[in-house]
Amino acid sequence: MITAAPDDAELHRWLLRRLKAASDPRRNEYFRLLALINDWPTPERLTPVIDWSVTALRIRAAGRAPHVIRNRRIDA
Repeated sequence: MITAAPDDAELHRWLLRRLKAASDPRRNEYFRLLALINDWPTPERLTPVIDWSVTALRIRAAGRAPHVIRNRRIDA
């Protein structure tokens, strides 16, 4: 769904919850084991990317970075 929701504290909290859930170490292990079982290439760990995203979002939420978000994809 594409929305023009405001870039506000509620959106920041929602994104942080989603990113924290995605950064669970069990997620990386699950996908590693899934790849092993199915003889797929080992996926890259997303932890560094997610950590960077959380840091960037916290900086934006603190008002220390300019922000212009026109449209975004949000899967509820």
